[in-house]
Amino acid sequence: MRRVLFIAAALLALSACVASGATSVTVGSGWQWFLTQQGVGGVPPQSPYTFTASAPVLVTVTDIFCVGDRFTISDGSTTLGTTSVPGPLNCSFPDTGDPDVALADQNYSHGRFALGSGAHSIGIVLSTAPFGGASGYIRFDLMTSQDCQNGGWETITASPLFTSESDCIAFVTPPAAAPRISRGDAEAVYNAFGGRGAIILHSPTLQGAPDTQHVRIGPFGAASGQHFCSLDWHVLGVNIVEFPGSYADMSALLNQLVVEITLDGAPFPLLDAPVKRADPQYALATFGSADAWFKPFGGLLAPDTLAVGTHTTSIVVTDPSTGEVAAGSATFFFDAPGTGACA
Repeated sequence: MRRVLFIAAALLALSACVASGATSVTVGSGWQWFLTQQGVGGVPPQSPYTFTASAPVLVTVTDIFCVGDRFTISDGSTTLGTTSVPGPLNCSFPDTGDPDVALADQNYSHGRFALGSGAHSIGIVLSTAPFGGASGYIRFDLMTSQDCQNGGWETITASPLFTSESDCIAFVTPPAAAPRISRGDAEAVYNAFGGRGAIILHSPTLQGAPDTQHVRIGPFGAASGQHFCSLDWHVLGVNIVEFPGSYADMSALLNQLVVEITLDGAPFPLLDAPVKRADPQYALATFGSADAWFKPFGGLLAPDTLAVGTHTTSIVVTDPSTGEVAAGSATFFFDAPGTGACA
C-alpha cells in the first residue's frame, strides 16, 4: 500500500508540473527524487539538473521500487552512459523506495558517473521501461579518492574510462601547483651570468639571447611577445659584457656606461651591481675569449608590481667615451593566476 500511495501522489505531483525545465542543484545536497511516466524516452520534469563545481563531482543514479528500469544520463549534449543492467523483472513486494537500499542491491539498475570541475547540465532519459513509468533518485557529491578505493573505480563511468585505481585517484587529486619563482630565484638570476639577456655593447652586431627561464624580462627585445606569470618574481634588465681584457680595464668600461630603462613609460630604478667575470668556459665558447666581464643593469619586479595585461619596456645604453648608443624595447604580457604562464 505504501508504494501505491507513493506512486499515486507522485503522479499527481507530476501532472501538476509544467513542461520540463532546468533545476538548479547544490553539490552535496543529497538525493533528488525524480519520476517519469511517459515510458521509453520519458524525461523527469526536473531534468536537466544544473550546477557549477570547483572540483570533480560524482553523479549517482539509482532505480527504486519495481526492478527493471534503466536510465541514460547526459551532460549537455554529451551522453555519459546508461545505468547498469538490472536483475530479473520484479514489481512485487518486497521492494524499496529507499535509494541507499536500492543502490546496495545489484538487482536495481544504478550508475556512477565522474565529472570534472566546471558548469554542468545533467539530463535523465528513461531508456528501458518495462512498466511504463519509472522513478528513481539522483545525487551529486564532491568526488574523493575514497570513491576510487576497494574496486570503486570499476563502478564509475568516466571519459576516458578509468583503467586502474590510480587513474581514478589522479582524476580527483588536484595537480601539484607549479613552483612559483621566488625572490631568491630572481636574485640568483640577476646576479648570475648565463648568457640570457646579455648584450655585447662593443660588437659589430648587437648580440643577445632570449630568456628561457621566464624570470628575466629583457628590454632589448628578447622578451617581446613573451608571457610571464603575475604570481612570480622577475628580473627586468640586461647583463652588458666587455671582453677581452683585465678586470680593471673592463670594469672601467662597464662602470662608465649610462643605462636608462623604462617600464610602461616610467623610469625604472636600477640596482647597483658590481662587475663580475663570466664563466670562462662559457665565455670562450660564446665570445672566443675566456676573459669576459659583465655587469647587471636592472632590478627586481615583485609579484604585485605589475597588473595582469600588456606592458612595455625600453632601454638606452650610452657609452660616453665613444658616443655609441644602443637602444631597444619589448612588449610583454603578465598572465592571471591559472592562465597562460601561470597555468
